[in-house]
Amino acid sequence: MEGFTSERGKKTLRPIEEYNYQRNILKTYSCFIVASKLSECVDREALLSGIQKLMASRKQLRLNVFKDDGTNELYLQQISDCSVDDVVEFKTGSDVVQELSMAHGYCFVTGINRPLWKLIVVNSQWLLLQCDHTLLDGNSAAFFHEELVCLLNNQPIGKDCEEESQLSKFTTPSTRYLIGCLLNEFSPKWLSNWFGKQGKIPFKGKHQYQTDDPSWSISDKPPIKDNEFKTLKHLITIETHEFNKLKSLLKAQSVSFTSFWLYLNITVLSQFTQLSLDCSIPVNLRTLLDERNAKSYGLFVSAVELKLSTRLVSHKSIDWDYVRYIQSHLSPDKLKESAQLVGMLNYVKTKDYLLQKSSKPRTCTLEISNLGLREDYKNTAAHPYLKEIIFSQPNNFTGPYITNDMASTSEQVNILIGAVPECGYFYDSYTSGLEALLNELIRDI
Repeated sequence: MEGFTSERGKKTLRPIEEYNYQRNILKTYSCFIVASKLSECVDREALLSGIQKLMASRKQLRLNVFKDDGTNELYLQQISDCSVDDVVEFKTGSDVVQELSMAHGYCFVTGINRPLWKLIVVNSQWLLLQCDHTLLDGNSAAFFHEELVCLLNNQPIGKDCEEESQLSKFTTPSTRYLIGCLLNEFSPKWLSNWFGKQGKIPFKGKHQYQTDDPSWSISDKPPIKDNEFKTLKHLITIETHEFNKLKSLLKAQSVSFTSFWLYLNITVLSQFTQLSLDCSIPVNLRTLLDERNAKSYGLFVSAVELKLSTRLVSHKSIDWDYVRYIQSHLSPDKLKESAQLVGMLNYVKTKDYLLQKSSKPRTCTLEISNLGLREDYKNTAAHPYLKEIIFSQPNNFTGPYITNDMASTSEQVNILIGAVPECGYFYDSYTSGLEALLNELIRDI
C-alpha cells in the first residue's frame, strides 16, 4: 500500500518509508552519503544560492516526518522558514574517505523544522550530502549533485515530479510471491525445499551455482553497536580508459559490470569460506515507471536477493557462465519481481521486526550497490562540473556485513568497499585481493 492522504488531509508514510523511519528512531541506521568533487572550488555565496533554489524546486527536499498527537499516525509535512544556513556546513579536511566515515555518525531528527538531509562542504570543492533514508535514496542524492551543478552554471532544471501511485502495481505482491516469502521465512527447511521442487514458490529453483550449503554469517553474535555507525572503508578507483576496456570485454560476454563485480567478490571471498553467500543488489524502481519519473526524488528502491556458492568458483579463469547466471537475475522480469519485496512490508510490524533483526547475527553477507554513470556536465563547458562522485553507506545494524558502493563520472569510477567491525580479521586481505584481481584483469585485456 502506498502512502495516502488521511481524513485529516495529511499524507501518511508508505510502508518502506515507515520501515526506514523506524530504523532512524531505533538508531539501527544513521545516514547514507553521496559525495561529489567539483572540478574547481566554488564561491560560498554562489553555492548557498544554488542550494536555496534547489530546495525551492524540489518538494522532497522540504519534508520531514511528524507524529499526530492524537492518533500517533505518522505523516509528511513541508517545513517552513528553514534557512539554507541550517542545512549547510563548511569545513576543511584532507582525506575524503575519513570525512565520509566521520559523517556517518550523524542521525537526523524527525518532527522538527529541518529537512532530513544536510550538506557538508569540504575545502570548497567536496560536497558531502548526508541523507536520512526515510524519504530519499541514493539516486535522489545523486540527482541533488547533478541539478546543483546545473544551477551553479545558471542552467534550468526540470519540473518537480512526485508521482508515486504507479509503484503500487509493481510493489503489490502476487499470491505466489507472498506464499513463497512466508514459506522461506517461517517454514521448516524440508517443507520449503519440497515446495521449491514442485515449482510452487519463487526463487527456490535449484541451479548449479546454488547449493544447500549454509550461509556464511561471519559472526554468530549480534551486531557490534556504537554511536558512530562507522565501517572499515577502502576506495578503489578505475580510470575511464581502463574501465572502457573492461566494459568492452563485458559487453562481448553480454554481462553488466554489476554482475561481474559481484562475481569477483565471490571469487575473492571464497578464499575465506566455502559456505554460500547471501547477496543483495539494490534496484532503482524508477526504471519501471514512466520516463517523467526518471529523476523523481524519493524512495524508489527494492533489491534482488541471491544465495550464491563459493565452492564452485574457478580460480584458474573467469567462469563466464557463472557471471551470466548472476546477470540473469537482473533481467527486466526479475527487476519487476524484486519490486514485490517492498510490498511485503505491508505484512510486517516494522518496529518489532527491526528490534528482532538487530538483536541477532546479520543475515546478509554482501551488497553490491551501483548508482551508475552520473551526468557530470563535463562536455557542456560547465564550470564547475562533477569531477568525481562517491556513494557511501553506514554500519547498518540490520544490513549486510560488506557493502560495495559504486558511482562514476566520465573521468573515473569510484568503488567504496565498506565492512562492519566483525569483518576486521580478513578485511585487508579481502580488499587487497579484490583490487589485485581487478588490476590483473585490466592489464591482461
